[in-house]
Amino acid sequence: MGKQQLVESPEELERRVDGYFEQCKKDETPPTFTGLLLHTGLKTKQRLSDYGQREEFAEVVEYARARMQEVYEQNLHGPNPTGSIFALKNMGWSDRQELEHSGPDGGPIRTACVTRPKLTKEEWLAAHGVGSSASTT
Repeated sequence: MGKQQLVESPEELERRVDGYFEQCKKDETPPTFTGLLLHTGLKTKQRLSDYGQREEFAEVVEYARARMQEVYEQNLHGPNPTGSIFALKNMGWSDRQELEHSGPDGGPIRTACVTRPKLTKEEWLAAHGVGSSASTT
């Protein structure tokens, strides 16, 4: 006997996803990822991921995730975005900035060691205008 399919078609899953958000709006309750899982009948993040691996469901699963991410993003503009930041990080977001340095055309950075001739004290003072008539002090 085969494994029972919880959702028969991508269209059915999309209706359930949209239905969840409509219900939240009607009830004036904030959507949650767990609420979405329960409403769709998938119940676990793993099942949602499993459905997302199936070609015919991949787009709808991404749509469901995007709807939840939108909710969390909107909450970032509120007075206490900490929970949304945490949720987005668990969804793969990052607040880390990575910088990569490279030379021309993405190649390596070239460095050169430049040596300057050693100056005597008098030469240094003269070169910097210290103690000469050019000094403004």
